[in-house]
Amino acid sequence: MEGGNTTLEPWAQVQKKTFERWVNSHLEKRQLAIVDLFDDFRDGVQLCFLMEVLTHESVGRVNKFPKHYQQKIENLILALRKITNDGVKLVNIGPEDIETGNGKLTLGLLWSIILKYQISAFIDKNSGKSPLQWLLEWLRNKLQPKDMRPNNLTKDWNDGKMLPALVDAVAPGLFPDWNTLPDDPVTNIKQAMVLAKDWLGVNMLISPEDMANPNVDDKSMMTYLSQFVNAAAAQGAPLGQNKALNAGNVRVYGPALEEDVLVNTETRFFIDATNAGKGLVSLAFGGPAQPKVDIRNKPGQPQEVVITAPKAGDYDVVIHFEGKEIPHSPVRIHVVPEAPDSTKVRVTGLGPRCEVGPINSFFIDGSNAGGSGFLEIGILGPTLPSNQIFIEHKGDQKFDCKFVVVERGTFLINVKWHGDHVPGSPFEVIGTPKK
Repeated sequence: MEGGNTTLEPWAQVQKKTFERWVNSHLEKRQLAIVDLFDDFRDGVQLCFLMEVLTHESVGRVNKFPKHYQQKIENLILALRKITNDGVKLVNIGPEDIETGNGKLTLGLLWSIILKYQISAFIDKNSGKSPLQWLLEWLRNKLQPKDMRPNNLTKDWNDGKMLPALVDAVAPGLFPDWNTLPDDPVTNIKQAMVLAKDWLGVNMLISPEDMANPNVDDKSMMTYLSQFVNAAAAQGAPLGQNKALNAGNVRVYGPALEEDVLVNTETRFFIDATNAGKGLVSLAFGGPAQPKVDIRNKPGQPQEVVITAPKAGDYDVVIHFEGKEIPHSPVRIHVVPEAPDSTKVRVTGLGPRCEVGPINSFFIDGSNAGGSGFLEIGILGPTLPSNQIFIEHKGDQKFDCKFVVVERGTFLINVKWHGDHVPGSPFEVIGTPKK
């Protein structure tokens, strides 16, 4: 595991994903994010920004756009110096190791940072215990009233029973059904994680699938579970309200789910939880863009969700009722482009004449014309049509068009948008010899 592209052992794959989520949970405060832990720290820029977020101090002058090796090394030196100045002991980790994307050492560096700036902040330094021992003892004390005793931070958490119990132990009544859950570890862990995120402020740094995986490692689990030490229920948390609730009785229906929806057009669907009990509905949208959402509540009536999507594509809506995903979630909204209107297409660059032999060009702007950009161009000459027509889509329904004519005379250039002529089409152009 010497480089970022080397195949990682299963436990290291889980650790890498967990550390990436941890880094992004802090970088998002600057509207930043990494994609790959090993690659994205190589130039030192994101690592410097991470240290500034964690310490609330400048690391010095950061070269934000390093192009050369030495500039990357200088950035990494700034970040590592800040870490060591804060009392973190780095063993056999230098800027060159991070710049080359050394996976093993990058994971080691991140673990040192997490220990310092998250886990150590919770630990009683006078206890004489290691961070792992201290956290395990805290968890045992917290879970003792539930008659549960974790002996480790790995396999004991795979069955999906320990985390729901912990959520209810930290905030009594938040997950009162923790001891009557079905034998479905991933679903149980997911429900507990959603409740912990929504009401305890515990970030989902590890996926439910990874926690249920026997290959999960204790460092990943410590990173996630240590967030519970200082967690407390937020105001309005539904404590003790989940017992008689049934997410399976929630119905979702409406035109947004039953028919195609035009882009930038308001549509709606309804969430009927009247037979599910008095509980909280939460929504999460995924799709090609962030839609405009207006949720309207009226006492005793289904919840109305009004949505306007700015881009065409499929939008998936994940729906939870009191932390439990309802049946048939996610639901899908299929958004299609606006109906085409050829009268809104603009053609520029076509004069009354064109040259015989060289390439002639003009521009078509269909950005306001709707449709999917189905463009047709045909050129009829005095005796022969032009078969040398080149169209390049420049994005946003805009096109560069080039053509060649090989004879003198009058040419008719037909431009159609979704089968209809655009304004001015057919265009009459006279082919003349090049001067």
